[in-house]
Amino acid sequence: MMQAADTKSWIEIFDLKAGIPMQGRGAKVGQAIATGALAHICLTVNDLEKACARIVEVGATHLHGPENLGLGQPEVSVQNAIFEGPAGEVIELLQHVRFPRDLPEAV
Repeated sequence: MMQAADTKSWIEIFDLKAGIPMQGRGAKVGQAIATGALAHICLTVNDLEKACARIVEVGATHLHGPENLGLGQPEVSVQNAIFEGPAGEVIELLQHVRFPRDLPEAV
């Protein structure tokens, strides 16, 4: 993952352990999928439950989560959820958490 200068958003290019295909939705029978990649934008939120409700309210489709998982090295426990936007973009919402190598928080 690469952290944006605002320290509140991320772009994740690959995740070899991703359980979701790069396209976001699970593949239909016989459909080819890209694996080993999870290209998406990740936005940090202060209240994951409210943010999940809001993103669906404005047109996103819920794909996965919220779930607790470990990310990074060293591993940090996080809570996230994955959505598909109206144009097919994959959007991850991440409950605010600090990673050991984070940039200093923006003022």
